Amino acid sequence: MRIIFFLAIAFLIQSCSNDSKIILKSPNSSTISEIGLDNESLSFNLIFDGDSLLEYIKLELKSGKQSLLKNARIINIEKAEIDESWNTVIDKNKTVRNYYNQFIIKLGNETNNSFSLEIRVYDQGFAYRFVFPEEIKQITENSSILLMDDFTFWTYNGEHHNIGPEKLSTYKDEKIKNPVVFQTSAKNYFAIHEAAIFDHAPFELFKVDNGVIQLRQECIASTNVLNTSWIKAGKSMWDWRVWGYKAADGFEYGLNTVSHKRFIDFAA
Repeated sequence: MRIIFFLAIAFLIQSCSNDSKIILKSPNSSTISEIGLDNESLSFNLIFDGDSLLEYIKLELKSGKQSLLKNARIINIEKAEIDESWNTVIDKNKTVRNYYNQFIIKLGNETNNSFSLEIRVYDQGFAYRFVFPEEIKQITENSSILLMDDFTFWTYNGEHHNIGPEKLSTYKDEKIKNPVVFQTSAKNYFAIHEAAIFDHAPFELFKVDNGVIQLRQECIASTNVLNTSWIKAGKSMWDWRVWGYKAADGFEYGLNTVSHKRFIDFAA
């Protein structure tokens, strides 16, 4: 999705016609999504642990002025259950389990273009991205997210204090920076973020109506940020976080050239 959530998936295909509905579930069925395809767009909802998070995410894609999802059809679907573990570069957990149901949905449209929608459904997450052939260029997205309620949210705010708790209905600004976290009930939260950003800018979120958020981006990506092989982790360090720290060799970090050279050596 270019969007990243805490949910899961099961699998049922009724047909491969334009009115197909695909029900996806996570390995333990705590996350459920129903995907629908009509003549104009592709959309899906998200339910986590019986709690409806989104009424729908309506995907709208264009290549130049051409709609890529108009009169689109499902060509075939591949399903796989992935269960693997990998070692982090630096994290509170040395080893992370990567366990999800994967669905690769091959789509074709009225201009005979074909491309794939890749979906990963985790027990606590949902991720999607589109994969396009080289001949499809200048891809833009203008998808809409309809929340189930006037959820409380918190959002990143650059170098300023984070925004929140805030209700979408009382939020005065139009733009919502990501990552953004929504609270749906006393116990459930979900976060939206981008992933698989290679040759384009991150998406931006805009409040267009109460309960409706629009996603605007050039090209697409998707989800559970830590648990996708589409992201390759590296090392980084912020100097001000270690000012005054004394290392094992007795060196004390500060705002100076020697400290910055040590940071460079660490990252290298």
